Amino acid sequence: MTSAARPPVLRFLKAFLSLPASRSITARTLVKLFLTSLKLYPVALAAQTIGMAGIAAAFWTLGASRPALIIWGAFGLVQLWVSLAFVRSFWRDGRRVERVRLWIRRWTILAASAGLIWGAAGAALMVPQSGIYQVVVVAVIVAVTFASWPVYSCWMPSLTAFTLLSLAPVTVSVAAQYGVSQMIMALILLVVTGFILYSGRRLNEMMLTSILADDQNQRLVQRLKVEVTRSENARRATQKESERRAQFFAAANHDLRQPLQAMGIFLDILKRRATPQTAPVIEQIAQASAAISTLVEQVLEVTRMEFGRLELHPEVISIPELFAEIDRVYGPLALKKGLRFRVRPIPAAVTTDRLMLKRALQNLITNALRYTEKPGAEVVVAARRLGRTRVSLGVYDAGPGLTAEEKTRIF
Repeated sequence: MTSAARPPVLRFLKAFLSLPASRSITARTLVKLFLTSLKLYPVALAAQTIGMAGIAAAFWTLGASRPALIIWGAFGLVQLWVSLAFVRSFWRDGRRVERVRLWIRRWTILAASAGLIWGAAGAALMVPQSGIYQVVVVAVIVAVTFASWPVYSCWMPSLTAFTLLSLAPVTVSVAAQYGVSQMIMALILLVVTGFILYSGRRLNEMMLTSILADDQNQRLVQRLKVEVTRSENARRATQKESERRAQFFAAANHDLRQPLQAMGIFLDILKRRATPQTAPVIEQIAQASAAISTLVEQVLEVTRMEFGRLELHPEVISIPELFAEIDRVYGPLALKKGLRFRVRPIPAAVTTDRLMLKRALQNLITNALRYTEKPGAEVVVAARRLGRTRVSLGVYDAGPGLTAEEKTRIF
């Protein structure tokens, strides 16, 4: 029979008794659910023990009820002993996650047996008695059921079996007496039964939500620990790599400067002994040596900047004097390429590192001269004030500029 063909009552009962279908319930989650509920099991067992003692004390004076009380009490004590054995075995079982289905079946049987014991008390002790004895029986059974439902709510079939088996017989016994007060009491028992089942369902969902949230938090914390460890390992590896690079460039700084300095000394000697025939060659060698020295110094300077070891030496620099020096160096180069080179200084001075400022301007001017192909185009180096304390220096040319890809990479 398909789910659509089942009666509405059966569909409701199946949905009510099952765990939420929208959640992934694992065996480990079920075990945690049971462990959470078993923390309240001592309260339930204590309530059942006190309830049994209360009923025995109330009905012991009635001689006809003593044999039934003794048999009923014996079954109750056995059930309590089995319950304690169940709790002890469940806590000690190291494979309870793997055997969770077996433990669920045992738990359901244990709950049903407890319900049968209290249901038997309701059926056997209600009919022959009246008045205060019926009130005692109803009160004790309801109290025991209320004290026990938070424990059995970890598994809805167990709560349903315990509640219906313990309350249904006393409800039927009360209603069968056809009195007004008995009918009111029976209605109250029905309301109590519905309340316990509904509350058990809600408590089950709350505990399940808490366990799933706790599991998710633990997974997130574990993932965070893994990511932190991975990041820390990457940071340490990067730091070690940076230290190795710093040591390499420190050695390169020393090893490269020595031959370049020696080359400069040899060039000075050659210049003193130069003849008209060798002077042009020596001058070209000197220019090449200067270019190599500049390139090496730039590479080492970038390395020092990367590792935060760049030493700056601020000084007051006159912009007109700086621009005049730039004009003397790059004016002839621009004229040789067919370009017009102009400087537009302002009467001001700035405080900065002279070497760094000159290198920045030299890079911009060199690129401007290299990539400006239009004959007669201007390359302008200009300065302007930005407020009262800042000055902007710029290089303006008619070159192609940067592509969109280069702008994204640079900026």
